[in-house]
Order: sequence, then structure tokens, then C-alpha cells
Amino acid sequence: EEQEIVNLEKHPNFNWDFFAKETEESIYWLGFIAADGAVIGNPSKKLKLSIGLKHTDEPHLHKIAGLLNHGTVKQIDMTKYEGYIGDKRVKGGKIAKLEISSSSLCRPIVEQGITPQKTHSLELSEKLKKSRHFWRGYIDGDGSLSKLRTKAGNISTVFNLGGASKSVILDFNDFLEAHGISKATVKTRNYKNPFYILTLSGERARMAAELLYKDAC
Repeated sequence: EEQEIVNLEKHPNFNWDFFAKETEESIYWLGFIAADGAVIGNPSKKLKLSIGLKHTDEPHLHKIAGLLNHGTVKQIDMTKYEGYIGDKRVKGGKIAKLEISSSSLCRPIVEQGITPQKTHSLELSEKLKKSRHFWRGYIDGDGSLSKLRTKAGNISTVFNLGGASKSVILDFNDFLEAHGISKATVKTRNYKNPFYILTLSGERARMAAELLYKDAC
């Protein structure tokens, strides 16, 4: 309560119940947060929303901050840090980050299955599993849609989705099948923990893109 009083005193237009309203926009952003964001803290105490992206994707953070009427987007230089993904050595880069401390904002997110420390254990609510708006947001965070030239010289549409929660990748496969698109093969890559990749190509990829993006806001 103390946290919310301070928030509303400083930011009287804060749209703290954004995720409690089930709109196309709010469900899209639930998908994006499930892929590229995090709820930090204890659901019975204080919660904070955190989203970190490549600095080139900073406009996306300004968009959600604008919808919430709250939060400051900051740039953080991580270029001095290095680490490993499997055997591959990677170097940090510049990132953009948005953090908002608000339990009232975060609780509806948690209620949909997007809980703290969700990376490998994300379990979606039944409502999110069936929503194209949710999947569009999730894919904008952790997926890609591109054109690939085949060995024969033809251009093929390729759709990829990756994640550390196998159940979420399988949920998307079920979503595709429910809309008449045959399931894709899911491959596993083992780093420190397994990572799952779903790939569609050709007609199936185009059908999935139309299902997710046609007439979307």
C-alpha cells in the first residue's frame, strides 16, 4: 500500500491497472513480457516489472512506458562484461531498460502465469495459450520472421521461436494446430540448460504470420 501511495502521489496518471484490463494491447504486452521481461520480487510483498532490450529496440520500451504513463527508460553500457553461452564466448552490449516498482501493476501479470524466476518454468494460463495477441507479443520478443534463399535460389519464408520453457513452445505448437496449421518440429539445444527452438518454413510460416499479424494493432 505504501508503494502504491507513493506511486500515485508522484504519478497521478499512472495506468496501474493496465494488465487487469483484458484488451488486445494489454495481452500483447503480456506476451512480450513473458518473452523479454520479468516480474521481480515476492507476490505477497513488493513486485517490480523489468524489461531489458538491445539499445536499438529502445522505442519499444518508450511505447509501453507511454501506455502505462509511468517509468523511465535508461541506457546501460554492458560492453565491459563477457560470458559464455554453451562453448561460445559472448560480449555484452548496450541495453535499454525499463523498471517500474508496483505490486498493483504486476499482480495481474503473475496471475496469468508470468511469475518471478519464470525463465525455465513458465506455465501459461489457459486464456493466454489461446490468444493470438499474446503469441504475437511473445514472438516479437523471442521469435523471428524472415526470408531465406534456398539452394535452388528460391525465397522461402522462415518463422522461428525459441525459449527456455519447453511447455510454452509446445503450447504454441498446439495453438497452431488449433488453427489448422500442422505442428512444427521442436529441436533442443543444450547450453547450461536446455533451449527449445520451433521452426516453420514456406506455406506454414506464411499461414502463421497471417494468423498472428493480420488486422492486428
